[in-house]
Amino acid sequence: MPDMRTVAYWMDGADKSQWYSQSPLMAQHTKAGAFERRFAIVMNENFRLTSDLETHVFNTQIMQSEAISYAYQSWRRAWRGKGKEYTSGILVWQLNDCWPVTSWAIADYFLRPKPSYFTIARQLAPVTVIKNRNNDRPRQFYEFGAMQSHDATIDVWGTNATLNSRAVKLELTYHDLNSSWTLSETHDVTLLPNQSTELLSIRCPGPPQDGVQPPSGDPIWTSSYSVVANARLLDLDGRVLARFADWPQPYRFLAIPDPQLQLDVKEEQVTLSVQRPVKGLWLSVEDEGREVAWSDNSLDIVPGDTQTITAKGLGGRKLRVAYLGKEKALLI
Repeated sequence: MPDMRTVAYWMDGADKSQWYSQSPLMAQHTKAGAFERRFAIVMNENFRLTSDLETHVFNTQIMQSEAISYAYQSWRRAWRGKGKEYTSGILVWQLNDCWPVTSWAIADYFLRPKPSYFTIARQLAPVTVIKNRNNDRPRQFYEFGAMQSHDATIDVWGTNATLNSRAVKLELTYHDLNSSWTLSETHDVTLLPNQSTELLSIRCPGPPQDGVQPPSGDPIWTSSYSVVANARLLDLDGRVLARFADWPQPYRFLAIPDPQLQLDVKEEQVTLSVQRPVKGLWLSVEDEGREVAWSDNSLDIVPGDTQTITAKGLGGRKLRVAYLGKEKALLI
């Protein structure tokens, strides 16, 4: 779904009884056949049910962003080098809407970008790094995801769209959502030119199991079910070239801690850091006026990985933030 301001635009003058996701007026502004059945399947599998419209809107945007992210990762990975150029490009459908609606567009009728807009920008950067978790559960148990896994494997790969090889440092960090356990490791790797490069395939680590009850009651289990796995690529001078955070799914089972978010705003520069991992951090401004042009948004941030973005047109206005677990925007 689009920005809440766009929803409010088409709901202008509507009775309060229409302000829910399945109302007739909402259906009139949804651009897909059988949308309720399709929404029900993908939303209920990964997100907690909610009757709050703003929370629902946020979750639909995260759903779209995550799906597009996975698709772009897979397609870029398939450009594997000479003789293995299985996917050579991507056509984006669609950029924006011709009227205010719920749709698969990455920017709405008013050209307000959705999280997927920024996801695509990150996935199409010249250099990227991806970390993908593969659970061992049979397909019929897929809805339980990481929680019922006996084991999990992390695949890490990078892409390099330049014509030169690049020596970089791969930094892997792991943060448990249910405890203070963390782990980090680094590897010296080389990204091959104009292709993807497979970097690592390793067992996903997790905190010690001693004294901890299995989440599903199964005596065979892995404690990685609550671990956020983060990857960064750094150049030889220590500058971050790319980052990616893999969160355990489905999200509806996660006990997400307070990230203890810290923001530092200096004119149009916003610096963000956290004490605990945060998913899909979305920045907006308090009031109407000139649209802010964000250099990046919908951020996954982990401790020790401070991120700074540009907010062109911020104009001293106060910021609002929303993220997975706190989907209703809060004034900071």
